[in-house]
Amino acid sequence: MFSSLRSRLLLTYIIIIAVVILVVTIGIILYLITNPLADRQTRANLERAAEQLSAHPERLAALLEQPQVVVEQMEAYTNMRSLVISDTGQTMADSQESRSATLSRLNPRVLRFSRGVSRDADNRLWFYTSRRLSDGSSLVLAAPRQGSLNLVLVNRLQGIFRDDILPPLIRAGFLAMLLALVLAFGMSNWISTPLRRIAAASRQVAEGRYSHLSIDGPKEVKELSQAFNEMSANVRASQQSQRDFVLQVSHELKTPLTSIQGFAQAILDGTASTSLELQQAAGVISDEAGRMHRMVLELLDLARLDSGIATMERAPVDICVLLRTVGEKLAPQAGEAHIDLQLDLHTVPPILGDADRLAQVFTNLLDNAIKFTPGGESVYVRTGMDSHFVEIAVQDHGPGIPQEDLERIFDRFYQSDKSRRGGSGHGVGLGLPIAREIVNSHGGSLTVKNHSLDTISSGCTFLVRLPIAPPGDISGYQKSSVNNAG
Repeated sequence: MFSSLRSRLLLTYIIIIAVVILVVTIGIILYLITNPLADRQTRANLERAAEQLSAHPERLAALLEQPQVVVEQMEAYTNMRSLVISDTGQTMADSQESRSATLSRLNPRVLRFSRGVSRDADNRLWFYTSRRLSDGSSLVLAAPRQGSLNLVLVNRLQGIFRDDILPPLIRAGFLAMLLALVLAFGMSNWISTPLRRIAAASRQVAEGRYSHLSIDGPKEVKELSQAFNEMSANVRASQQSQRDFVLQVSHELKTPLTSIQGFAQAILDGTASTSLELQQAAGVISDEAGRMHRMVLELLDLARLDSGIATMERAPVDICVLLRTVGEKLAPQAGEAHIDLQLDLHTVPPILGDADRLAQVFTNLLDNAIKFTPGGESVYVRTGMDSHFVEIAVQDHGPGIPQEDLERIFDRFYQSDKSRRGGSGHGVGLGLPIAREIVNSHGGSLTVKNHSLDTISSGCTFLVRLPIAPPGDISGYQKSSVNNAG
């Protein structure tokens, strides 16, 4: 029943209004019970009656002669209990003495005050005020506190509540409920309209249709709309990337499959009949199958890196030692291409990472640098530091990368063959994307730039930045290694 936002807002407003009316009603009842206004009125009446008696000194003088008779007359005149108390605190006369409702004796300390509150034998509260007489005694006028809960007061409160309070409360409650309905309707529309718009846009995203939401409504709804727009853009880009990836894989697999199918068919139908032709056909089939095998392995590796399930060790790595090892492995290849491989390695702090994966990164970068550098030129590998990062630069002297291709060089299957020497036989364009994913998983970055912004004839530099391992992590791994060795 109250599953929608609008109904919940309406119920909330109704509950709030009901609670407010209940609290106000209880407050009014408590006010009437305590009745401070009646208390002030009683005190004022006492003071006014005392002033009136003080204006007739003959009555005060008569008190000294016939105190009991005079106090009874005073009560009939003022409708207030009247007493005469001696300076020693003894009650000399009491207008209600005949009713056996004696006022508790007031000690002399109390008489020093001209007004106050006292209790009688029945524990009822009385307000009183006193005036000194010529012989040192005091005339006391007293009136009971009207807030005492008796039957008359209860009936009076019931009548006031029924006739004077309940009708306006009912009218106010009815108007408050109508106002709650209007406010709840407006508030729910203000909040729920952008939410309904987000829900409709979410269903469109599920159907493959993307739309941009306007940023309006409350702050939280604006943040939700902004988050939805970002999510929608990311989902759209991800789906487009997946479609492009499928098309690229299909295209890359189509060429070797066509070659394999064509040369296999040539063998089957006898077109390749001589031993040389058969050997050439088998060589092409083997090369293309090998290329497909490498492509599949790289795709699997890249998929594992993308999904975060690729195993990645975390141990101290000496970058200089790792680079020397990679350089020694690629030295024969550089020698055959007449490339001078120079390692300018400065001592840098160790990093935490996977040595095999990092070796894969630098092997790919050095292999590309050697392939695309003309014979007689040099390839440089340099190390350095920048803030909390170790920097490794791999610099070649090849044709460089066109400026418009620098942003796409790390795209999957992208090859800048038209400007770099080598051609399609040197890979399928997955080495650099894999290298960047590995570096990113280590908390670093892999970037590329040409040596000069106004020319592409002097080669390019790939820069790898890896975070330096905190000393505590290194010492922890060393301690662990010692414990394992023991």
